[in-house]
Amino acid sequence: MKYPLKLSPLSEQGFGGVIDVDESAIFYQSTQENPEWLSEAMDISDGLLLIKGLSDIVEYPERLVELSYLFGNEVENYLDTPTPRNMIHNDVGEILVISNRPLMIVSPRCDRIRPLLNQVVCPCNSPI
Repeated sequence: MKYPLKLSPLSEQGFGGVIDVDESAIFYQSTQENPEWLSEAMDISDGLLLIKGLSDIVEYPERLVELSYLFGNEVENYLDTPTPRNMIHNDVGEILVISNRPLMIVSPRCDRIRPLLNQVVCPCNSPI
């Protein structure tokens, strides 16, 4: 398949891929005209595809959801799950926020299973 944008290896070892986007409008147009190319690029890249230059997603986070539909018709709305609210995007419920910045750091909760782990498997140590 001919790719509308250049797909380069992410590493010298060949694992992963990179697409450098100069104009996001061209990128979005190419995914609408030929939606299969992005998922094929992901397959060729062994499941790790870095897309550089889509900084407009910060202003239009719903575009990330639109891109998700190119990989399948089921995109989960995290507002309908028991996911903690601080891990869900403020405006778009389909975006899960994972970060190592404050307010996102989640410590393991051992308090409910600690007695079982201590007796049966192994000690459970956590700061909580």
